[in-house]
Amino acid sequence: MRYGLATLLLLSLSAGVPAGAQGGAQGSCRVAETLPAPLSAVPAPEMNALFDLKGPGWTGADSTYSVPLPDGRTVWLFSDTFLGVVDDRGGRHRFSPLVNNTLVVQDGEVLTTLHGGDPTLPASYFPSPTGGRDDWYWVYDGTVERTPEGDKLRVFLLHFSRAGDGVFGFRWRGNALATLSLPELELESIVPVTSEGGVSWGAAVLETPSHTYVYGTEDHGDDKYMHLARAPKDGLTGPWEFWDGGAWSGDPAASARLLHGVANEYSVTAHAGGFVLVTMDTRTTFSPDLVAYTACAPQGPWENRTLLYRTPESGQRDLITYNAHAHPQLTDERGWVVSYNVNSRTFGDLFLDATVYRPRFVRVPFEEAREAE
Repeated sequence: MRYGLATLLLLSLSAGVPAGAQGGAQGSCRVAETLPAPLSAVPAPEMNALFDLKGPGWTGADSTYSVPLPDGRTVWLFSDTFLGVVDDRGGRHRFSPLVNNTLVVQDGEVLTTLHGGDPTLPASYFPSPTGGRDDWYWVYDGTVERTPEGDKLRVFLLHFSRAGDGVFGFRWRGNALATLSLPELELESIVPVTSEGGVSWGAAVLETPSHTYVYGTEDHGDDKYMHLARAPKDGLTGPWEFWDGGAWSGDPAASARLLHGVANEYSVTAHAGGFVLVTMDTRTTFSPDLVAYTACAPQGPWENRTLLYRTPESGQRDLITYNAHAHPQLTDERGWVVSYNVNSRTFGDLFLDATVYRPRFVRVPFEEAREAE
């Protein structure tokens, strides 16, 4: 279950791992030593101020993935997005456009909104798969690949449609992969990606020198499980392999559950010879707990659960928090930047207070990690 605006209108084994699957040389994985003290994350006011936008353009959204581009810019990937302006009282006009996905391009401290349509009649950047109003794409993670035609931005998409029998009145229909030109960020193609086994692929993307790892979520409402696939580096449009719990397989139906309690969206980051998973803890519905796990291989085992932050918005009025992501390109001496989304179960709140439906950012002080590396 993904808590988008359409719902509210309302995340293995390391033994026997094949060569190349480990995070580093034997003995080099010290990522477990790098975890900060519990509850040590603090708000990042400079990042929150960056997204305190009044319009015209983006005034709030969820998902909040980010991909660093080769030219130094960052593209932020958002799902359900409010466009328009914020009034002097801090609210949105009741006719503010709402589209299912947008891009926001960050160049220094300048943010530029990209959407479909035109300024008078905006539309989603990634158009409906059928051209209608009853289905749409929400965004997942992305990455930049080198191709013979030049660098391309690949973005994973989730196809949803309205359905009376689905959770909250909509249903996941499948997965897709979009290709955008660089540096122009013009949409070139959208092609289907396997959805066999009920896994939504692209919840997180991890790049290594040899492979691109694609994490997925198997969503059963309150029960969510992490899955893992991989492709050769710069090869997402070719064949994938799927981790079956003991080896890599070409069969997507063989994909194994790796961890229970991840969110629909999360992040996996290479660090200190291993990997760090950042996610909201979905073992409890609408949990305020933002947690981290560590592993020495992309497939796990995921261990050392650490509570990084407890979102203060949770429990205030009808507010909920969900879908945390790390943004490693923004790391500095203060630590990692991690975002999470804020929403309300009362749709009118999103018009009365524009800050309700915006990402929040915190800094996680992985100081020991930098020293270890």
